[in-house]
Amino acid sequence: MELTRRPKVAMRGALIAAAVTGVIAGVSAPGEDLVLRGCVGVIVGVLMLAVAPRRPESSTAWRVVGAGDILLGVGWFARAAAVSADAFFVADLVVAAGFTVWAVGFMVGVPRPRSWAENLDGSLLALAVTLTVGLVAIPRIRPDAGWHEAVVGVGMMLAALLGPGVVASVMASGRIRPGPYFPAAVTASAMLTLAGLLTAAARTAGLPLTPLGRVLWVAGPLVAASCVLAPGAIHLTPQGLPTPRLTMRRVISLTGVAMVPVLVSVLDPVAATTPAITAAMLCLLLLVVRIGLSLRHDIMDVQHAADVRFSKLVEHAAEVLALVRPDGQLIYVSEPATTHFGLRPDELVGGPISQLLVADDAGAWQHALDRAARAPGIPVRARVRMVDGAGVERHVECTVVDLCHLADVGAISLTINDITDRVQLETELVRQARIDDLTGLFNRHVLADRVEHVLTQRNNSCALVYLDINEFKLINDGYGHAAGDAVLAAVGERVQTAMRTSDSAARLGGDEFAVLLEDLGASPLGGVLQVAARIHEACAEPVLIAPDEFVRVRVAVGVAMAEPGWTGTEMFAAADAAMYTAKREHRGTVVFEQRMLVPSKSRLQLRHDLEAAIEQRAFEMHYQPIVELDDLRMTGVEALLRWTHPTLGKVAPDRIIDQADAAGLTSALTDAILERVGADLRMWRDAVERPLGMALNLSAQQLMHVRPADVLLQLGGRTAHPSSLTIEVTETSLLGDVTAAARVLSAFRRAGCHVAVDDFGTGYASIGYLRRLPVDRLKIDREFIDDLAPEGAGESFAAVIQWLASALGLLTVAEGVETEEHLAAVRAIGCRFGQGYLFGKPMEMQRLIASELERTADLAVVTPVAQP
Repeated sequence: MELTRRPKVAMRGALIAAAVTGVIAGVSAPGEDLVLRGCVGVIVGVLMLAVAPRRPESSTAWRVVGAGDILLGVGWFARAAAVSADAFFVADLVVAAGFTVWAVGFMVGVPRPRSWAENLDGSLLALAVTLTVGLVAIPRIRPDAGWHEAVVGVGMMLAALLGPGVVASVMASGRIRPGPYFPAAVTASAMLTLAGLLTAAARTAGLPLTPLGRVLWVAGPLVAASCVLAPGAIHLTPQGLPTPRLTMRRVISLTGVAMVPVLVSVLDPVAATTPAITAAMLCLLLLVVRIGLSLRHDIMDVQHAADVRFSKLVEHAAEVLALVRPDGQLIYVSEPATTHFGLRPDELVGGPISQLLVADDAGAWQHALDRAARAPGIPVRARVRMVDGAGVERHVECTVVDLCHLADVGAISLTINDITDRVQLETELVRQARIDDLTGLFNRHVLADRVEHVLTQRNNSCALVYLDINEFKLINDGYGHAAGDAVLAAVGERVQTAMRTSDSAARLGGDEFAVLLEDLGASPLGGVLQVAARIHEACAEPVLIAPDEFVRVRVAVGVAMAEPGWTGTEMFAAADAAMYTAKREHRGTVVFEQRMLVPSKSRLQLRHDLEAAIEQRAFEMHYQPIVELDDLRMTGVEALLRWTHPTLGKVAPDRIIDQADAAGLTSALTDAILERVGADLRMWRDAVERPLGMALNLSAQQLMHVRPADVLLQLGGRTAHPSSLTIEVTETSLLGDVTAAARVLSAFRRAGCHVAVDDFGTGYASIGYLRRLPVDRLKIDREFIDDLAPEGAGESFAAVIQWLASALGLLTVAEGVETEEHLAAVRAIGCRFGQGYLFGKPMEMQRLIASELERTADLAVVTPVAQP
């Protein structure tokens, strides 16, 4: 088909042929052009069938049109050869059928997006017009017309209007736009439509076809052939439009169209015949079918849209959704399974869910299923481990809902949330809170808890071995802290090798270690001394602290055998006293004796002097600045207790608090501290304009003896603002009555004060207590700041604490910031506040005021105004 390679030439040739044959048909006598019509129909039909494969965008349509043209040609040949009325009728039916096929082909040729809605609307319009015209015109034009003429006339009219009706409906929806050869296609359709209408009128009236009709029957197919020879008659819209909804306006319009022939058949006496009424009712039936299908299609669209939305939500959800049959077979798995488990949903569906479960967790899984089965529709949560596509165990949290009772579901719904990262973080936090990072041993709090448990449950059948490294300070000072750490790590490892598998070892802090021995057997003291001897022997081996450099370590060991009625504190005190005796007397191992716990004269004197100092207000309060790390602006201070004993010199605050608690002086000491801090605050307010934030550290005993109103009154009366006061408690002070501590701290929060946890990270219970206590800030202990550097800050334990605080909505204060490197590191992890020697050492209030006034004066320098 070389003609199709030159569309314009082929189109011009088809149009010229249409004009020539049209003239011939027009000048022919009625009936003499039937053979010409037949030849044109067959030739054009064969041409379209041949060219159609080269038009992939509309090949089906052109094949149907071509078949219609061939059928038209056969009908015309049959009409030319007919010699009887029945033969004429059959020939007319063939022509009408061919014309109908031609119209259907033109309908198919309307390109997508085209919906069945436009086809039905166009068909309804064509049927309504045909029935209306037929009911009005046929009885009046030819009252005596037989049923043959009526059938041919109505059929030919309907076939003529069918294609234009559908095209009009599609064009009205705005779903197509014309292409370069669209006018030729419209012209061909219009010519054949008019030819069909003229033929219908002629057959109904019993008259010969007019010359115009004969011209159109010949020229129309040729003009249509020009369209298939020149592709692109109709173009698609740039974007596909959805199927139009069956709106109320559209329903009213379609009902109005369908009711016209019905009303004509009912109201017009001439048209009111049984066949006419039946035909009109067919129009109404088509309307009902149209509305019913549209409603069904609208419902399906809504359901499909809902399914699509649900599918998109599921695909982008953080959790994996799944459906499991009661027998454990997976019947649905959402797409996020690929991300979380590295397994595609199609790899999982059809298999048992047990293929994902870790065998040890099968019991927990079955328990969750049983609980869900007992309460259908109620969510049941369970934590299990699942194996991903790489064979790695993943910790997941499943929400199980039994929906087997629902007919539309009939399965168990699972929402699977991968919590592996969270579990690993929790495990790491707990491990670091319980384990000493340097040695890998338990810390003091874990061992203390274990000692209390054993003393309560094991009928005192235990012993505590307490050891200290001799002259450890000399190693630190002479070789550096790295060497000291190497010695501590080596001693920790050797203690583990020397003890039994049933024993528990801990690093108590600094260079002190302890081992709890249980199940002592028939000779308790002998077995304990054997362990102590092995510890001496193991620790005596040289320790490598640098390449080719060793140091020898000696330890002092104290042993305390549990006695009836002892508490854990007494057990530690006894072992500690024995260890100090061994160190003082240069003996390797010393077993505790009661005389070692007899209070010395100096200790009794210290308590007496403490009571006198409280009465005489002989204490001092020093204040260390707390700054905001962004601009290093001082936002407040921490109040620190100082006492210089006449003979012992400076006494540590912890020792003062412990002695006060032991002597029952906690309340009196707290009042003395508050009185002094209140006086210093009034001094600050008299000298400095801006308010001063005050952080006050209270022990567990002090916390039980204060009330917020009394504290605020002592700190400044009506001029003290609660928001400027922060109550600090240490982790160790929370190991007692947490409920009571939470009650007191909540009272401070209700009064408007802040609550902080001091030395955070050194205890083991605070992680769980954070949710129970009204805390709004954490102070990161200096232990985690000392070795902090900007390069590795993000991977430090301090960074973990900062992440935990951020997750809980808490502020953080970094303690022990002493160098610019520390400052850069704590800024890097996101800490907001800092405290340390870099910003200022603890100082008296007078010095703090002087420093603040000096800083204010420096900021008040006036910039000279430029002269013109």
